[in-house]
Amino acid sequence: MSEELVKPGEKQVEEMEGYIRELLGIMNDILTKNKRALADAGVSSRLSVILGIMTMHRYNPDLFMKDWNEFKSLVDKCRSVATVKDRITNEVDPLISEIESIKSAAGL
Repeated sequence: MSEELVKPGEKQVEEMEGYIRELLGIMNDILTKNKRALADAGVSSRLSVILGIMTMHRYNPDLFMKDWNEFKSLVDKCRSVATVKDRITNEVDPLISEIESIKSAAGL
């Protein structure tokens, strides 16, 4: 009978990775399809940089979470853009909530 040794929070981190990939995919899609509107709102360039950094660190939650608060702030600014408001509310917000709850459970 073999048991894997699992560090505290490791299962939560693995679960979080799926939500992170989905979140980054949606946000990149929103950015690509609404670049002009997001640029007019002053969000496009910084969101692009943050998404790039977060994509690079998506498998390392400790590094990924360093930009988390700025990312959430940019998502809040995206709400002011009419063309993306519904997608933020319906697709992004539930993923952010799920990641937040897993983050708390994992102690990140």
